[in-house]
Amino acid sequence: MDEQMLREQVQTFIRQFGLLEQEHTPCQYPLSPSQAHALQVLGQSNLIPLYQLAGHLHLEKSTVSRLVNTLVERGWVERTINPENRREVLLKLTDAGCTLFEEVQASASAKYHTIWQRLPEVQRAQILDALATLNAILKDTEEERQ
Repeated sequence: MDEQMLREQVQTFIRQFGLLEQEHTPCQYPLSPSQAHALQVLGQSNLIPLYQLAGHLHLEKSTVSRLVNTLVERGWVERTINPENRREVLLKLTDAGCTLFEEVQASASAKYHTIWQRLPEVQRAQILDALATLNAILKDTEEERQ
């Protein structure tokens, strides 16, 4: 059964990559995967509204609000009120958050570099295409649910 093989391969990938670990990233930083992804989005943005961060992460706004609370408590994220829309909360990294973002990015780059180097050259494009196809299918499936 091909569907079962797909399921097993995806589940194995998730476990092997360390995505089930909630206490640290696959690169061993003391962040949950959700926090690390939020840090990445915030690190690539100047100011971003909470709802946009939720959209990028594909998480409910209430879940992202709790996630941001933790990042604020740790001193990595700062909230500000949008002067043009006082009901909107804008998020940005603090100096400490920027430093952490850069460290996590460097660690992730090293991890992905190691993985990339271990991939057979003749399969690299094929693997990237397969991942892009899976991502497109998952995006379409999510949009159909909404």
